[in-house]
Amino acid sequence: MTDFVLSAALEAAKKTIAEAEMLSLTVADQQRFVDALMNPPPASPALHRAVKRHRQLLGDE
Repeated sequence: MTDFVLSAALEAAKKTIAEAEMLSLTVADQQRFVDALMNPPPASPALHRAVKRHRQLLGDE
């Protein structure tokens, strides 16, 4: 009985986690997401500074 209960609980937990991690988008949201990937906005000055700092910390510069 214990193995059955543990197995059932494990399967239920896996299903719950999988459902919580899934992202559901409307068609319009999907289109905006793809558009943002295909045509990203220009990098901001803050992003440029962050990349420069990251490279300095890793010794790439």
